[in-house]
Amino acid sequence: MSAAIIIDAREIKQIQSRTVNPSRFVSLGQTIHRLAETIKREWNNFSQEDRETLKSLAYDLLESPKGINGIWLSIWARAYMVYIKLTNQQQALYFCLDALDVLIDTILDAVERDDAGYQQVLLDTLKEISLNPDAGEPVDANTREWLHELSNQALNEI
Repeated sequence: MSAAIIIDAREIKQIQSRTVNPSRFVSLGQTIHRLAETIKREWNNFSQEDRETLKSLAYDLLESPKGINGIWLSIWARAYMVYIKLTNQQQALYFCLDALDVLIDTILDAVERDDAGYQQVLLDTLKEISLNPDAGEPVDANTREWLHELSNQALNEI
């Protein structure tokens, strides 16, 4: 995998399976946030193999374990949460879990941007909006800002 990717997928999965040492939550969360930023910035520089590895990681993290493993993990997660609460480490755990959410979203966004169909729909939509700005319904400030950032990002990638 690229030198830019500085975390082991097993470490990430330890968070999901609640086997990571709670004292590592903050440092692991910071590392995962840095990884997400690197992926956002450098996705086009990653090899196809690295992209597929990251895509598989994101899908694995989204998939809940099935069968007896799922039941065991559910029981273990409850016991682990009791321990986390007793040791007052909830904030650190939530920080780490948020980092995982950001990582997954970043990877899936990058995968989506790679899709030629997505790019074509985005370009067609931007052309339609620029040709007919009065069509459609008004959008609020948050949506307008998001669309502006999305269009800037698309133009930068072209």
